Amino acid sequence: RAAAKRAQQRADLSSSPEWKAFQDALDAAACFAADLDSLGAMAREAQEERSSSREAEVNRSLAGYAGLIAGESAGLDVRVRVKRTPKGLSYDIEDSGGGRALSILNQASLNAISLALLFAQAEERARAGLPIFVVLDDPEQSLDDEHRVGLARAIEKIGAICPVIVGLTPGKLADWLMARSALPRRAIRLAPRDAKAGVQIEATEER
Repeated sequence: RAAAKRAQQRADLSSSPEWKAFQDALDAAACFAADLDSLGAMAREAQEERSSSREAEVNRSLAGYAGLIAGESAGLDVRVRVKRTPKGLSYDIEDSGGGRALSILNQASLNAISLALLFAQAEERARAGLPIFVVLDDPEQSLDDEHRVGLARAIEKIGAICPVIVGLTPGKLADWLMARSALPRRAIRLAPRDAKAGVQIEATEER
């Protein structure tokens, strides 16, 4: 009798308007979940496609900037490699043989590659029409005079594409940028910090 009663209750429930509305809501939720899954797959595919495109664009510029900064004789033949993992995309710097380049380079070469990568990414964004400007804070550390001249040329190259702000102490790189660069430029020299007034501009020079 109890089993018959439960069967009758289930039959009564399935025929009620509320049960039908509940089933319709479950079906709609299932369809929505399927749509979300499809949209997620499309987003991942678009991200991978865009990432591959950016990887190719950046690598086209990376070698050129690395050669400018470090000199062609340094042989910094490196490229960005995008790796797809279960958690998303990761990036690494590889040499021409596919090995990890960062673990075998000295500090000067690492700095040169870091700057070259920054310039290459900025160039790719600028050419894609995205707003971009480059800010460099004491970029000449660990660089010798030859590398400083190469860095100045790389700054001049990226400066033709987007604005560049360089924070420097007076020295050869600052002199090179102001004396030899063909681009419009402005040097702002800061006065020693005052305890009451803070940091103030001491002089401005435009060329």
